[in-house]
Amino acid sequence: MPIDRVKWAKDAEGAFVDWLHHEMHNTMGDRAALQTKWSDNVVQWKARVIGDGVADVPFAGASDLEMPLTARHVDPVYADFMQTIHLPQDFWSVVGKRPDTVDIAKPVQEFLSRVERNYVRMRQVNTKAFLDLIIHGTCIYKDLILHDRHKVRSLTDEVVPQLRHQPAVQHVPLEQFIIPAYAYDVNPDAANGAAPWIAQEFYLTPVQLRERAANEAPWLPGYDKTATNYVLSWVEDTLGETPVRETVQQEDQYQPWQHRRITLHEVWARFDVDDDGIEEDIVCIWHHKSRTLLRCLANPFLHGRRPFSV
Repeated sequence: MPIDRVKWAKDAEGAFVDWLHHEMHNTMGDRAALQTKWSDNVVQWKARVIGDGVADVPFAGASDLEMPLTARHVDPVYADFMQTIHLPQDFWSVVGKRPDTVDIAKPVQEFLSRVERNYVRMRQVNTKAFLDLIIHGTCIYKDLILHDRHKVRSLTDEVVPQLRHQPAVQHVPLEQFIIPAYAYDVNPDAANGAAPWIAQEFYLTPVQLRERAANEAPWLPGYDKTATNYVLSWVEDTLGETPVRETVQQEDQYQPWQHRRITLHEVWARFDVDDDGIEEDIVCIWHHKSRTLLRCLANPFLHGRRPFSV
């Protein structure tokens, strides 16, 4: 079913931009201490030997090795999690609760197992998610429908475009998940601590951004072309903007080829877009530094919920 762009009432879009920029600016300042804590957790877990492991203080030749106490606690728990959840052949177990569903339980389980093995691949997702869960205490999952286009080589040795449209579950690094400091529940209908908005940070190259503006997918409209042309001038060096990821790279002694990207946010918010006194659930692609909306749609999911699980 095609999804249309949000139709804004007079001055509603400007009010949303002002509100979102204010909220994002405050939240990014609030989470700076958390990012430092996450980086420290990674350093403790890695316990990498720096130099030759010998120090001059308190005396020449003293040991400069860091005891991997965090890894001793994290690694066995991580292995237990992976073994307990992914050792069984079927990731999901289906049981018929009524007599008329007993016979179809097994076929449904086989279908779900095939979807998991061929598309969702939860083992690959959890290899990263469980590390966040055990080291930092929290992990984020995102369920979505992947819809993109890329070129592949066919059996006749021709390079042809291929459209991918499939279910997926992704792990969202804590550093790239943004929620207001005053909220602690991603569900906007929660009785306490409901978040009026949440966001996922992601990065695109100029080529990727142009492609998303040019392609008009059957289900999701492309990015606004005028806004895209404006945001393309904001390609910048992202070095220093992702301290947790950069700490991991330093501990692994890995230096990326380049850091030049465009930083964008996928924002899920509740806002009155048509000025009728009722707030709607929307999802927007937002460039924070230029205060630009590249695309804004109604929540595309029939269940009406946000696709994140904490």
